[in-house]
Amino acid sequence: TDWYRVWFSCTRGTSVFGSIYFIILIFIGNYMLFNLFVAIVIQGFAEQREKADREEKEFLMQQEDEEEEKSRCSSIREATGVDDPAESVCSDSVTPQSLGPPPKK
Repeated sequence: TDWYRVWFSCTRGTSVFGSIYFIILIFIGNYMLFNLFVAIVIQGFAEQREKADREEKEFLMQQEDEEEEKSRCSSIREATGVDDPAESVCSDSVTPQSLGPPPKK
């Protein structure tokens, strides 16, 4: 807090080397604190980047899965000759007709 008082006392009680010591100590301390701050900021940005990359990858995988499902459904429709999606084995949306009858107890 009041480092300059210690600095003045050291300078009065010793030679010029006391002042040089405090100046070097302050520069090195500030350099280390600044590097620590920069490292924390960079780590935060890296974590955000990883999160965004992971979300983008999940989104692309979901899109690929949907495209594969549509392709599979269209090939099933072509093979069975069913044009009505409500009667198809795979429909784009779940309807009560696509679920079938309720299970018997």
